Amino acid sequence: MFIRFFLVLSATVSFSCFSQEMSKSSVMEFPPDQSTCEIYSKHTDWLPDAFVNNAICACLKIPNEPSANIIRQVLIERLDSVDLTLKVKAIDMKSLLYKKEISKHAYNRFVKKEITPMIHEDHIIAYEKAGCKSDPAPYFGWKQITTRKVKSCKLIWFSIRYFGGSCSGKWGRW
Repeated sequence: MFIRFFLVLSATVSFSCFSQEMSKSSVMEFPPDQSTCEIYSKHTDWLPDAFVNNAICACLKIPNEPSANIIRQVLIERLDSVDLTLKVKAIDMKSLLYKKEISKHAYNRFVKKEITPMIHEDHIIAYEKAGCKSDPAPYFGWKQITTRKVKSCKLIWFSIRYFGGSCSGKWGRW
């Protein structure tokens, strides 16, 4: 109940928007470190636990260079401005899951229908703003990223470089 009240209250606060052009100084404020990547932990009330884990790993593993820092910046800013209606719905579904009133399968169907498309679209926008020559991982991969916790951050980085998500579009490189 408190979380719902907080979300409604915070909806009245205008979230920061990102500009089309990002200065180098602002971009360097988003390096791959714990203080940057902990943003996902601040959204555990509504984001799927598997995605929070996987996103923190990816955030920490992609390199400290302008394209990756722009991607981090855009994703963080978009995450902070997610529609309140979706957050409340996700909180409710997560609560039902924890109370065992819905199955994990039903929860994952909700995630794939409501949250995965937003996360994938946010990554497409971030890669475009970063000037990447390649797109993020294909959509089918995001269905896994949002619903299944990857046990090793090294595997996340390996997957980005070799199976889709490399900014350069070059196999095995960022």
